[in-house]
Amino acid sequence: MRFRRLGALALTLTIAGTTAACTTPPPPKHNPVIFVHGYLLGPANWTTAIAQFTAAGYTPSEIVAIRYDYVVSVIDSAPTLAQAVDEVRARTGAERVDIVSHSLGSLVTKQCILGDAPAGKPDCHGKVAHWMSLAGVDNGTKVELAIAKGQPSNEDVQGRPPVCQSPCDPAPVYPKLQSRWNGTVCQGVSVEVQWTPNDEIVKEPERSREPAPAVNLEVHSLDHISIISDPPVIAETIRFFAS
Repeated sequence: MRFRRLGALALTLTIAGTTAACTTPPPPKHNPVIFVHGYLLGPANWTTAIAQFTAAGYTPSEIVAIRYDYVVSVIDSAPTLAQAVDEVRARTGAERVDIVSHSLGSLVTKQCILGDAPAGKPDCHGKVAHWMSLAGVDNGTKVELAIAKGQPSNEDVQGRPPVCQSPCDPAPVYPKLQSRWNGTVCQGVSVEVQWTPNDEIVKEPERSREPAPAVNLEVHSLDHISIISDPPVIAETIRFFAS
């Protein structure tokens, strides 16, 4: 009789333990998303995309549209993205985030993932699961806007030595990051690019594409700016993040 009572007690404890484990909140359905704007743009340019993500089930706490200084070198602006990544991970408990970037924001994102942050500054290494680049200028462009001449970020996209606020590697930014592309594979970052042959800023437009294992999708009938608010483009982004 004593043995049976002990067995019943053990069963009760097991059931209690199982019941307690079942009260743990389920993991999030998706990673939080960070939107990274392009040159001369800002968080407001993601309004349409954010509405579509919200309709797909993302909550406000899972969505961040950052603002960074698009004039300075991306070496100096990338820590702004890294800080946002760390803040949303701490707030949501997510291990990694997903990033949507546009134009210059793609070079900021690549710098954050692959580049060496200035001493004491955060980076995105090992913290990104998916990266969607929309008409990214992270592999340079032959277009040099008059308004941007002499600005450090313009020097970056033209492949000239960086002009940094703090000591940095004098090697041109985007060629250096191109040579380190395999680092995305080592970190397990899934990359997809949507680019348009009608891009008036990225010349040649094919420069937006990334090497394997990235997926590159050509999007027709869109220009450099309209791509960020095109419903099919955003729908593909949401689908990619769920993969």
